Amino acid sequence: MDKKKGTKRQKLCIVRFPLESGWGGEEEIHKILIEELKKMKYEVSIWSSCKHFLNLSHKQNIPSIRAVFLPDPTSIQSLLLLPLTAPFLCIQGFFVLLFLRIQGYKSILMLSFFEKCFLTPLAKLFGYKVTWAHHAPLGKWFFKNPLLFLWKIWSRFVQIIVPSNKMKKELTLLSHSDNISVIPNATPHLPKPTKRKIKSQKLTIGSAGRLAPEKNMSCFIELAEYFPLHTFLIAGEGPEEKKMRHSIEKKALQNITLLGHLSGTHLSNFYASLDVFCSCSKYETFGITFIEAAEFTIPSLAPDIGGIPEVVIHQKTGLLFKPGDLADAKDKMRYLLNNPGIRLQMGKNAKKNSRNFSTENYISKMIKILFATL
Repeated sequence: MDKKKGTKRQKLCIVRFPLESGWGGEEEIHKILIEELKKMKYEVSIWSSCKHFLNLSHKQNIPSIRAVFLPDPTSIQSLLLLPLTAPFLCIQGFFVLLFLRIQGYKSILMLSFFEKCFLTPLAKLFGYKVTWAHHAPLGKWFFKNPLLFLWKIWSRFVQIIVPSNKMKKELTLLSHSDNISVIPNATPHLPKPTKRKIKSQKLTIGSAGRLAPEKNMSCFIELAEYFPLHTFLIAGEGPEEKKMRHSIEKKALQNITLLGHLSGTHLSNFYASLDVFCSCSKYETFGITFIEAAEFTIPSLAPDIGGIPEVVIHQKTGLLFKPGDLADAKDKMRYLLNNPGIRLQMGKNAKKNSRNFSTENYISKMIKILFATL
């Protein structure tokens, strides 16, 4: 059978009903998945309540179904609404899944907790190949969620994809490891920078990501305060932005700048301007930004937690500090700033290591799972 003709008949629906509509690593990696599958002539549709996902579908000119009144049950408020939202989802799910099945869809990828618990049995009933992806940190809400028993039941009948071995170990406590596959995230394609870094005794340290509590940006601000002779840049936006600006103003810091959301050439220019990339996140299941920085030959400083050590190799592509230990973070930062030769070599190592996270490898592995047995 002609490969091109065969792939045209393969259709995937991606489902996501987040508690809050935001853009981060999970959304970025699935943007890559959608773009690459579309290039390969697979057909993709989105069913979501996430405005960012729906905007992406509009930009990519792919079919989408807008869902409303379906908050992920990962907070007390959304759990209280569950008697209303769960039946609504099941009824809507029945007709949407039936419609998609008639349209020729056979594979479905579920990203958030809500649909995994309530739509999986319906999807299996209609004969879908059901795959779950877990990218966000599980956290206390996951292990203490009263609906976790539903997740445990249906997890036995699906394939689960995670970005790191650390996350696989966490999920193995609840499900069989045989159906959990580790597929590291891919490096997003960024254009070549249009600006060259200006050599100076004043070094530039940058951080990027969604400005949310779990990213622990207060630690990054304290590092900027501790190293006043160097420049600190933050790329991103999110709910903590106002609080961060207030903290910077209160401390009267002149060496730190919030750049807002960056993409395309602007993001490339940001990475190209750095000497060190730094994240103080409380937890990461992977950390796409480390690979983005590595693509620009930049070493990283990060906490030794979650899936980060699988991306940032200690003393080779960067340095890891003890989680929550600001003093250790300062010591490791000082070491990087004071040793240009080691810093440059780590950057070269990081660039070389980033090849292990190619888009080609990621897509190849995803296709094998998403469309297996179809």
